[in-house]
Amino acid sequence: MLQRPAMLFLVLLCSSPWLHDARAGDSARRCLYINSYHQGYAWSDVIGASLRHGLEGVCEVREERLDSKRHPQPDFQQARARAVMAVVKSWKPDIIIASDDNSIRWVVMPWLRDSDIPVVFCGLNWSMDEYELPYPNTTGMIEVAPIRPLFRQVSRIVLPARRALYIDTDNITGHKDLERHQRIGRQLDIRIDGRLVRSLDEWRQALAEAQDYDFIILGSSSGITGWDDALVEQEIVLHNRRLIVTAYRWIMRFAHYGLVKLASEQGEWAALTARTLLETPLKPSDIAVITNRKWDVWFNPALMRANDIRIPSRLLEKAKRVNVP
Repeated sequence: MLQRPAMLFLVLLCSSPWLHDARAGDSARRCLYINSYHQGYAWSDVIGASLRHGLEGVCEVREERLDSKRHPQPDFQQARARAVMAVVKSWKPDIIIASDDNSIRWVVMPWLRDSDIPVVFCGLNWSMDEYELPYPNTTGMIEVAPIRPLFRQVSRIVLPARRALYIDTDNITGHKDLERHQRIGRQLDIRIDGRLVRSLDEWRQALAEAQDYDFIILGSSSGITGWDDALVEQEIVLHNRRLIVTAYRWIMRFAHYGLVKLASEQGEWAALTARTLLETPLKPSDIAVITNRKWDVWFNPALMRANDIRIPSRLLEKAKRVNVP
């Protein structure tokens, strides 16, 4: 846990212009970024861009991708993990940054636990318990969705708001997100049923079933075979009459309202923490694991009109407008 004197030292150090100038040309240090997903996946693309921006002039950043959305098979992931560890052995990074669950599952937990290399993780969904984190050589930011505030807003839009269908991809993140939505729903007396799907046809069937519920929650679409943005949007325009909400920015094209977590927050925090570990005597165990704290409010006026969904103006005062291409 980072104590108050150490925190003050960290803030002063990281804001010091002489330190930035002194380190600006130092590219001898090496930062390895392990991305759970693939280039083109919006969430991790933003994390990676924020991370590289934050580490510019601090270290050379090398990225290795596990591609686990498109290739979740254990054999594939184990092979990618071995390839990443070959890079660790040959390239000898000074620090490793790992984003999202599968980088922890396949690389950090089996290969880097209690090693001499400091590891900063981010984008880890909901809890560290499954991976027995933190280890002495790790710290990180856990990713949580603003489900409770979102449900409170829904209760101001839909009466009653007692039954919802959660639709997501049938993968690790989808299962974890469904379980957390159901847990918080029970606390608020909202029943959350789930449909975790693998194909666009299954997703369409889930949307049809959702018309019997009070509202719909959409998770991620990544990994759903046959997914087509235009077809999905058309399906919702023609066949949906229920409020749709989400916590994912790229899903707002298909939702009416969302409290959207920020991938940039994960990357910025990971970069600041990696820089701190490189430039100060602090160890990972000196820096507390935290959760994300920020989200944006979004609404989709075109889809609201198409589905005849009305949202109170007071909920839209600070919201960002979706502009669908």
